[in-house]
Amino acid sequence: MSASPSPNQKILGLSGLIRGGSVAALSASLDAAPTLSAYPFEAGVLLRSIRDEFRSTDSTSIEILGQIATASTCPSQQLRQAAARALASIHTIRALPYLAALLDDPDTNLRSEGVGGLGSFANGLPIQTSKDVASLAYLQRPTSAPYMTTTTLANFALGPTAATDDIRLSFWRAWWLQNRAALGY
Repeated sequence: MSASPSPNQKILGLSGLIRGGSVAALSASLDAAPTLSAYPFEAGVLLRSIRDEFRSTDSTSIEILGQIATASTCPSQQLRQAAARALASIHTIRALPYLAALLDDPDTNLRSEGVGGLGSFANGLPIQTSKDVASLAYLQRPTSAPYMTTTTLANFALGPTAATDDIRLSFWRAWWLQNRAALGY
């Protein structure tokens, strides 16, 4: 279906491949972005596949998610938000520069994903998968993590309020500047 000339079938085909972890399909979703608004049902399936299912942690996957999430010229803001959510859920060291870049985005949803992703990394939370959402296992932090401090715990937040709290945003911007060299950036 992903090779179909029919845009709605192509979007659904890409969705299935993305749920399976296909980096090529993820990249192709950016090419399909201009047509997403014309196919709201199919677009919803695609966005959910990226936001809630795509959890590949290889460098190419993270780079593509990061490029989509931080691309202010992307024709679909919802696609950017889905990619940012995937990055925040993955929150590996490779995702950090993209998450930090989101802290300064004008979109509050994107800023909140930046805060949540950086906080999840710093506090040592596991990657969020669809399997551990019901039990909230992705929020079970370890007793210690290399970057966890009382202030990273105090400034950890998920959701829209994370992006509207100037103190929290300032904290995570400063945290990134302070730790980026030690993290290899």
